[in-house]
Amino acid sequence: MREAGSRGTNAIGELQLEKSGNYVSANTPDTIFHVFSEDFVHEELREKSYKIDGEIENQISVDSGDIKLKDVQEALGKALGDEQTAKATLLSNYNKTKLSELSEKADVNKQLKEYKALDLDALLNNFSEKPNAPEQAFVEILKDLDSLKSIPAEPSYPDPLNFVRSDDVNLETLDASLQRVTSPSSVIP
Repeated sequence: MREAGSRGTNAIGELQLEKSGNYVSANTPDTIFHVFSEDFVHEELREKSYKIDGEIENQISVDSGDIKLKDVQEALGKALGDEQTAKATLLSNYNKTKLSELSEKADVNKQLKEYKALDLDALLNNFSEKPNAPEQAFVEILKDLDSLKSIPAEPSYPDPLNFVRSDDVNLETLDASLQRVTSPSSVIP
């Protein structure tokens, strides 16, 4: 069986099928065929207001660069949206942590210029890479601060001494003890 496709008077291809020899042959001299899905035709032709009258003489070319560019633009838009969402979440967590850790736990005055200078955008601009971890974590510093707060402001002084009154001491016994000579042999056991 032999079938020829034509466009007007020009043959654009030929398909030959032989059942007895189980043979198929396609002949398309200098012709490129494109198969388009309904979605592509709708998007590329109908949405761009092309008038489809069934007599399209021009070739429709699909530029893979345009398709890739469109995919990249969609990916870029999604990435920018994700970045904005992540930045908003980071800013919210940063402000909550700044308030809870510095203001509430460490009792840092919010009116200090150093506290006011703690801005996420400034930190991100100054530190484009993740800084090295400090030798002592903030939690450890808070523990040290709490231990310092537990030290009383005034030291505990010893109780005042009561002087020994002279009538409480037996002066004769004390005098006899001071008069006695102590030899080294009497001290050694």
